[in-house]
Amino acid sequence: MSRAKNFLKKIDRIEALILVLVLVPHFYIALHTAGTIIDWFNTDDAFYYFVPARNIAKGAGVTFDGITSTNGFHPLWMAISVPVFVLAQINLILPIRVMILILAILHAATGIVLYRFTKEFLAKEVAILVGLFWVLSPAIHDLTVKGGIESGLNAFFISLFWYRLYRVSKKSHELDSNFRSVVGLGIIAALALFSRLDNVFLISWGGLWLLYRWWQAPNSQSSSPKDIWLWRFRTGLAYSAPATISLLIYTVWNKIALDVYLPISGSLKVWWGTLPFTIYGTSEFKHGSYSALLDHLFSGDKNWGPWSFIMAPINAGATSLSSQIRGLPPLLNTTNLVYILFAFLLIASTILLWVSNKKGFISMYDLGLIPLLFAALSQIGYYNLRMSLAQRSWYWVVEAVFLVLLGAVIIQSVYGIIINIQKIKWVSNQAVTLLLFAAGFWLIILNFNYQQTNLRGSNAFKNHFYIDRAKWLENNTEPNSVIAITGAGALSYFTQDRIIVNMDGLMNNAEYFRHLQRGDGDIYLAILGVDYIFGSRATILGSSPYVQMLKDSTDEVAAYAYGERETVLWRFSP
Repeated sequence: MSRAKNFLKKIDRIEALILVLVLVPHFYIALHTAGTIIDWFNTDDAFYYFVPARNIAKGAGVTFDGITSTNGFHPLWMAISVPVFVLAQINLILPIRVMILILAILHAATGIVLYRFTKEFLAKEVAILVGLFWVLSPAIHDLTVKGGIESGLNAFFISLFWYRLYRVSKKSHELDSNFRSVVGLGIIAALALFSRLDNVFLISWGGLWLLYRWWQAPNSQSSSPKDIWLWRFRTGLAYSAPATISLLIYTVWNKIALDVYLPISGSLKVWWGTLPFTIYGTSEFKHGSYSALLDHLFSGDKNWGPWSFIMAPINAGATSLSSQIRGLPPLLNTTNLVYILFAFLLIASTILLWVSNKKGFISMYDLGLIPLLFAALSQIGYYNLRMSLAQRSWYWVVEAVFLVLLGAVIIQSVYGIIINIQKIKWVSNQAVTLLLFAAGFWLIILNFNYQQTNLRGSNAFKNHFYIDRAKWLENNTEPNSVIAITGAGALSYFTQDRIIVNMDGLMNNAEYFRHLQRGDGDIYLAILGVDYIFGSRATILGSSPYVQMLKDSTDEVAAYAYGERETVLWRFSP
């Protein structure tokens, strides 16, 4: 009870405002119609957590289809989901309502962490704007809340980890009490790792940054080289032990239970990059194309482009310029205009940071934005040099946090320049502060209008694609049928008395993956007792690996139509 009181005492008025602005509308949404709830999460991947969580909660094991074990998820978000989906035995919509609230709490907490973080080295007005931007921006909300997946938890622990890293690295390492804080930082690093496993790059660069800041041992002038290196080893061990030990336990469990060390989904997406004609995209990086790499880094697409928050408006501006200005030379095509606009923005930002008495560069250094950038680039390189397909927007949360912190430093530079210009009499602290608060108020209005678009009427549930498709499948198959489909999340969650196998392999095991690699995935589907295949003609009849493995083993039974979508039900006869 006393801890709760102490926590509440630490919340200032801005943090209370952030909590209200986030929690009130989300409580309203969580209590809204079932149509609003079912349409809230904007990706089928949310159900890749919900279905296994429901199975674990009812004692069926770590499984998606109830037949085979799987590990195609990030463990910490699954651990949070499992107790919530005990409620699925009462009502299928009830746990989704709870997940909306959990993600809202994480979203507000992330905004508060970023506010506290930036308040330590920037003007409070700028810090307020950072916190409000994070929790009210529709783009950030879509990234971290509307997915229903691990990205909300990931954003919280990335922000908390970098904030704590900043605070620990600033402390004097002469004191044992400060050294013990390294262990706490290591525990937060482990939580960040299990929020999303590719945070290993973030944790690695964070550790290097800490060692750089604490490189000189206490009393190094009188210490021997051996004592100094023992100090460095001790610091590194205290930081890395929690993540290393927990990751070792996790990989050993994976190997014993599933014969793989890490989630099967990662290996599968790399394998997709070796196939022709997949529905998951194609990878040009296998041809060593520099233009493909540049396209990735400068893309405004939220899934493909890791820097889409800044590159989307730049791409839109380049497209607008190329369409409005006639007679541009070929050299100034849309692609090159993107590079030019980006270079202009980069140069202008650098000048701003320099003109602000170099304080902007100092802030970037103190924040550790350089190692944070390297962490982001390492993650981007990992996915693209390995030719991993089906990249999604929620991969790029580190990049989003970096851009928000960098933007805060740039805004602070502008803020500092303006309020220090004494010759402009009509400009004052109050005027600039008012401008920042006006931006915050605009964000509140923008978020209110955005949230209104998420509300659905009472009829939206029964007419929703998820429900309509599930009912159709029940009416056209026998009870206890085993049905294989790619992208099976929501279908598995809402279909009754049927067993849904996720045919793409993301939520399966290593054995199915090996069959897919050999081109005889149909053999494994037969072992599972699959009765039907359910999917689009383009997927089943025209894309790898399905066209090869299902050749001459499917007979069309019926076709399901919903708007312009058509999905075919085939009898599977291997």
